[in-house]
Amino acid sequence: MIRKNVTDGMQAKSAASAIPPEAAQALLSRCAVSIIESARNPILILNADRCVQYANPAFYGLLRTTSDETLGKPLFELGGGQWDVPQLQVLIEQLFRKGTAFYDVEIDYVFPEMRPRIFCVEGRRIRDIASEQPRMLLAIEDITARKHAEQELLLLNKNISDHVDQLEKANEELQQFAYVASHDLQEPLRMVASYIQLLEKRCGDSLDADSRRFIEYASNGARRMQSLIKDLLSYSRAGRDGAAVELVDMNEVFEHSVHGLAKLIEETDAGVTKGNLPSVMGDPTQFSQVMQNLIENSIKYRSDAKPIIHVSAEKKSNKWVFAVHDNGIGFDPQHSERIFQVFQRLNRRDENAGSGIGLAVAKKIVERHGGNIWAESTPGQGATFFFALPAPLLVRKS
Repeated sequence: MIRKNVTDGMQAKSAASAIPPEAAQALLSRCAVSIIESARNPILILNADRCVQYANPAFYGLLRTTSDETLGKPLFELGGGQWDVPQLQVLIEQLFRKGTAFYDVEIDYVFPEMRPRIFCVEGRRIRDIASEQPRMLLAIEDITARKHAEQELLLLNKNISDHVDQLEKANEELQQFAYVASHDLQEPLRMVASYIQLLEKRCGDSLDADSRRFIEYASNGARRMQSLIKDLLSYSRAGRDGAAVELVDMNEVFEHSVHGLAKLIEETDAGVTKGNLPSVMGDPTQFSQVMQNLIENSIKYRSDAKPIIHVSAEKKSNKWVFAVHDNGIGFDPQHSERIFQVFQRLNRRDENAGSGIGLAVAKKIVERHGGNIWAESTPGQGATFFFALPAPLLVRKS
């Protein structure tokens, strides 16, 4: 009973507050007028004679005209006939004759008083309830600035694309040159080294101290050049497409790298350990090269203490961040970017062997796989080399 009384009361209150149809129609009309009046884009209402019956403030602002100069005047005569646009005439004629509405039609036209403009126009038929006469609602949007911006953006994108193509071509040619030059240099250099050894073997007993020293200089230079050529070949290959991408177990990559460095590890009594490493997508051979180069770098720049190198990994966001930490001599943090450049060394050649290209190769491979590489260190307190690789979206368990 109580629920029924409440329901009856609500219905009675609703009926009492209901707006009569005529008042509702008037309210909707006032709301529509307010919306059109506040619109940022010009809006017109034309009658069957193509004369302007209504124009909102935005239209007056666009044409810099007044209502006295606009209302009741044919659209195509406004502003000295500057709206006499053939394309717009066709659209309006089709709308009044066939009722064909149009939307998002672009009109690119040289308006005498507004210079070249690009307008986006929409039109539809409406009916005057009082007179039952057909009317047309025409909305106009000035998209000149937007179109110019789009054209500039397209031109900019084309220029960027052209520059990228040129850079890719130049990079490809440079890699090809480095590969061919290095490959072609090996044979004559090998011949030079062989003849130096032969000269030392045959004439060693008859040579004085200066001659032996000169031969030693030449022999060392030949070996150093062979090492540089080998490393240059390795660097040029690092930028080429490797094997097909596959899911790579980085634990196996670590073991393969340690096996490749077994002699160096034994000679230096280095301790090389790892944590549990994840699997990532990539080229296993190139990943082994990265791991081996970083471990070898840590051993090469060791301190007087026993070399201790530890490899670990940590998941951060959508990437796996690998860390190769050592207790070596470290380096000044200001050189943290320079050490990844080709043929850049922080120590004299007589202090540490190598050409200074191993870290550059690692950087090139990591970036080719969509990752990045960096290093942190304090002189005398070791260094940590990090490289981040995208985490696989799905890892299938065997």
